Amino acid sequence: MSTLENIPNDIAVFVVTHKSFNLPQEAVLVPIQVGNGIGLGYISDNQLDNIADKNPFFSELTALYFIWKNIKTPIIGLVHYRRYFVFKQNIVFWRLNQIAYHLNLNAKQQTKRLQILNRHTILQALKNADMIIPSPLVLGMTVYEHYDKCHHIKDWNIIQKILATKFPEYLLTMNQVEQGNILYPYNMFIGRKNIMDKYCEWLFDILFEAEKFIDCSQYNSYNQRVFGFLSERLFTVWFFHHQEQYRFKHFFVELMKE
Repeated sequence: MSTLENIPNDIAVFVVTHKSFNLPQEAVLVPIQVGNGIGLGYISDNQLDNIADKNPFFSELTALYFIWKNIKTPIIGLVHYRRYFVFKQNIVFWRLNQIAYHLNLNAKQQTKRLQILNRHTILQALKNADMIIPSPLVLGMTVYEHYDKCHHIKDWNIIQKILATKFPEYLLTMNQVEQGNILYPYNMFIGRKNIMDKYCEWLFDILFEAEKFIDCSQYNSYNQRVFGFLSERLFTVWFFHHQEQYRFKHFFVELMKE
């Protein structure tokens, strides 16, 4: 059984899951179970300072909140039980996954594992960077149009108003992101925790305020994960706003076959 005491003290990349899965054999990977389901033997995000009860609406962000509040490892990351940063990727699969994302379809899965970033490759990447993030998706429409097509645009409009009130210095960047076609998806990263702490403080301040105004009780189960979808766009805004302040390195994200 995984415990907090077993978390690596230099690099910990948390693998978000809601089910049992085959964990790749990389020493830095730490499975974390989200929500309040029956324990799977992994570290759970429903202990200590947590928002696990929000998981149906916040998706992998409940794990991010738990890491922010309770983990002190200096380099931390968040990936998914089927999605990992990889060192190399078949460019055809990458393009197919881009197309699948903006059409709201299931991505094509690789039939074999590629080289998942490990301790050595992460440290090499972070010699000249503060954070590893996914290679961006190039949408076939604007970010605003894509959200309107796939989700409920009124929720993004609420985010606009909150940002205007709480963080007006981000409005110009938000407008540029909305009218552009670049999206940083998946809420995945590996980087320096002191920087991610600043991001989490900003992100959850916005999302907790948005909770007061967003009613997703009539949404289907997919769109009830509204705050996870909103945060992908907010991460894109945060990236563009801070791209001169912090050093980012892009890696492909691969959807691995279960």
